[in-house]
Amino acid sequence: MAKEFSRRQLFRLGPKVISEVHKDKQEVEEPIPLRPPGALRDDEGFLKTCERCHACADACPYDAIGVFHGAEHGQHELTPFMNPAEKPCRWCKTMDCVQACPSGALHFNDDKPDDVDPESLFQYVPAMAKIQFHQDACLITRGTLCDECNLFCPTHTKSILVIGRNVRIKEDVCTGCGLCVAHCPATPNALTLQDCSPE
Repeated sequence: MAKEFSRRQLFRLGPKVISEVHKDKQEVEEPIPLRPPGALRDDEGFLKTCERCHACADACPYDAIGVFHGAEHGQHELTPFMNPAEKPCRWCKTMDCVQACPSGALHFNDDKPDDVDPESLFQYVPAMAKIQFHQDACLITRGTLCDECNLFCPTHTKSILVIGRNVRIKEDVCTGCGLCVAHCPATPNALTLQDCSPE
């Protein structure tokens, strides 16, 4: 029998989900997890490159990187993942998780200078995901003053601005860390994560 996943279970594994049931084989295809900052976009390439050493998780000062344990996770077993709903990424300036990766599964952009200031390393890491703003669900749209998304957006990226009663998302600098999603008080959430990996 094909295994069924609740919406919450799927979100825990990441925002990008492949078909739940393979129509021909009647098998469940594994959801693609949301990976830590700097992860290779192609999950197949990530799985081949990741050494399952957990160095990134150990290096995270906020314990925001989880590791899949158990054979039920299939090929993802012992690989790192993010669950922004419970432990959003802080998008640290020094990107300790990326620095700790020995294999290149987590990596900096090619344009990173060799002599870059460690406090500026965050600028050379590709976004994990992108934010989708649902205006109808936003408390500001409903007439309630709120700036939680702006308040929790990392100060060194500041991709969300609240101007008057309007929310503006600077998509070119949004990292997809998930802090705004985790702290949005609206029900349903006015902010959700959209995977930006290639199809």
